[in-house]
Amino acid sequence: MKNRYGFISLLFWVIGFNAIAQTIPVGTPVIEEYLRREQLLGNFDSTFSFTFRPINTATLKEIDNQNVIDNLYKNIWSSKKLNAKLKLLPIEFRTSFDSHHPYDRNDGLMIRSKGLQTYVSSGIYGEIGPLSVQFKPEYVFAQNLDYPGFPEGFDDNKWRQRYIWYNRIDMPERYGDSGYSKAWWGQSSVRLNKWGMSLGISSENLWWGPSRRNSIMMSNNAQGFAHITFNTTKPIKTPIGHFEWQIVSGRLEASGYYPPDTARLDRGRSIYVPKANDWRYYQSFSATYSPKWIPGLSLGAIRWVQAYSEYIEANNDYFPAFSNLFRDNDGERNETLRDQAAGLFVRWFWKDAKAEIYGEFHRNDASAHFRDLITDSDHT
Repeated sequence: MKNRYGFISLLFWVIGFNAIAQTIPVGTPVIEEYLRREQLLGNFDSTFSFTFRPINTATLKEIDNQNVIDNLYKNIWSSKKLNAKLKLLPIEFRTSFDSHHPYDRNDGLMIRSKGLQTYVSSGIYGEIGPLSVQFKPEYVFAQNLDYPGFPEGFDDNKWRQRYIWYNRIDMPERYGDSGYSKAWWGQSSVRLNKWGMSLGISSENLWWGPSRRNSIMMSNNAQGFAHITFNTTKPIKTPIGHFEWQIVSGRLEASGYYPPDTARLDRGRSIYVPKANDWRYYQSFSATYSPKWIPGLSLGAIRWVQAYSEYIEANNDYFPAFSNLFRDNDGERNETLRDQAAGLFVRWFWKDAKAEIYGEFHRNDASAHFRDLITDSDHT
């Protein structure tokens, strides 16, 4: 039986608000749900799809009632002449305790760990003209106590079947044999912001799609990763409706920890297949369209591709998310070298009913061709 005693998350707010381009980190308590409810109540921009997070605070000027938002940031210096300002970011503190087996979901840098675990983050934000810098590092410490994992008493055949999964994912059963600690750049970024768009480098967590708790394609279930981003900071108005998008190119690193019992053999052969000692290049895009004729409706698409850097360099394939939707086109069907996923989503909210619905459909494997896409329903 698995017991988890509480998950405490506190923000020590500081007063003052003159938001231009800082972001509300993914998973910030209270704020995201508050904004979503404000939209249903008619107090927030109806064209904002809530399918891209972190939310840029430039969109918050549409809210009539800012009692909660007003407490986000503290101005410590500003200059009208330089069009510059400096702000303190709130201190965020979380702690959790898992008494038997570890459990985690949507908690970023925190890990699956038995025992007590503590997370802390804070920082500073500055801007001058279109340039913004947000420095919000994170630190986590976990007791990381031992617990019963996949049973050692199982026969080799069961372990071999287990390793079919272990060999395809980087999710350690335990992060080392002692206490665990890690510092990370966290929710930090350097950006150029203009005309409702932003170009920059970031280590922030991302959340794509309309879902509130279980994003299929991108979420804060793990820590963020270093990436270059080009995205909208608010819906872009056109004659046919509003558009939002984000394009990301990033670097994914291995955890550095191994699955259990890597020396085990089955019929004289090792069941553990080491992964390549190489970082992975990741590129993705997502776009949302809100037609002007149907208030509250948002239609979106997502695609991502990842491959080891050696493969990317050998094939000069630096824009994989924008090429070769079908594997017949690229001649590469080895998922261990180049893997991808794509899908569609929809969100529709009704202000009069104060309700919303959403749905997503994705494939976690590229089809060989169009016929394969419509006839093979696996991998969805």
